Amino acid sequence: MLMRHPQATVIVGNAEQARQVARFWQPQLQAPVIAINDDWLSRPGSRMLLAAQQLCAALHPAQ
Repeated sequence: MLMRHPQATVIVGNAEQARQVARFWQPQLQAPVIAINDDWLSRPGSRMLLAAQQLCAALHPAQ
C-alpha cells in the first residue's frame, strides 16, 4: 500500500477506527483515512448506495 502512494485509504468502521489506522501508518502515509459505516456494507442491498454516497462525500467534500 505504501509503495503506491494512495490518495486515500478506505476502511470499514467508525471515525475512531480511522484515527487509529491513521496514527498507525504515520508518518509513512499522509493520505486521509476514510471510514465507511460497516452496517451499510455488511449485506448487499440498497444500503450500499448510502456507503457510496458517504465515500463520495469524503473524497470530494462540498466547498
